[in-house]
Amino acid sequence: MLKLESISMYFGGLCALNDVSFEVAENSIHGIIGPNGSGKTTLFNIINGIYKPTNGKVFFNKRDITGMDPNLVAKEGIARTFQLLRIFPSMSVLDNLIVAQVVIENSSVFDAIFYTPRLRKDYDELRKRAFDMLKVLGLENKAYNSADSISIGQRRMLQLGIGAIRSPKFLLLDECAAGLDPANIDKLLELLRIFRGEYGITILMIEHIMSVVMNVCERLTVLDYGVKIFEGDPYEVQNNEKVIEAYLGTNP
Repeated sequence: MLKLESISMYFGGLCALNDVSFEVAENSIHGIIGPNGSGKTTLFNIINGIYKPTNGKVFFNKRDITGMDPNLVAKEGIARTFQLLRIFPSMSVLDNLIVAQVVIENSSVFDAIFYTPRLRKDYDELRKRAFDMLKVLGLENKAYNSADSISIGQRRMLQLGIGAIRSPKFLLLDECAAGLDPANIDKLLELLRIFRGEYGITILMIEHIMSVVMNVCERLTVLDYGVKIFEGDPYEVQNNEKVIEAYLGTNP
């Protein structure tokens, strides 16, 4: 579904990514792991159009999306969450999920000015979809709380809902387990399986918590200093000498 072909990214004289290639199968959960500074987030920024790679191509459903503007990448069906929470803190939890859907509404500025039946119908549909997502996230009792009043774990769940509510074809998750306690990690794993199984969303995730990727990913790509050093299933990855060396170093 997603194919990266010989991706390289230079910032001046700094090489952030060097000739990285891999593919993500449709309806899979694929993980990207590697030490800090290995180029993982830069790779996401290339996929969703924030950066245009110095070299290489990005293909989505066989369509070349290299360097496409982020809003157009989103229209292709690729959504993203960020390592730092991107929510509207002063808005209610429910309104965060409603606002996240505006790209799919049918009403116009005219409808908004005159509060037409089409606008009311649109809003009712967006609100229902938001409530349905709150039930999936386990946040229905927090619908009218401001987003900054709920716990960090609940905000993480809300951000996942914001990413998935438009039913994208493909979801990029950047360290979605950061700061979660064991109970919320279990809830996260459940949500990822729901998004893939019931919503049909293909997921590519960056994650440092190994228990998460080992439990939910079918395949892992490992980066170190901007280079792909290994790719395989979780068992192969955790037993690979190059991967162990990248994470743990070697004895002098």
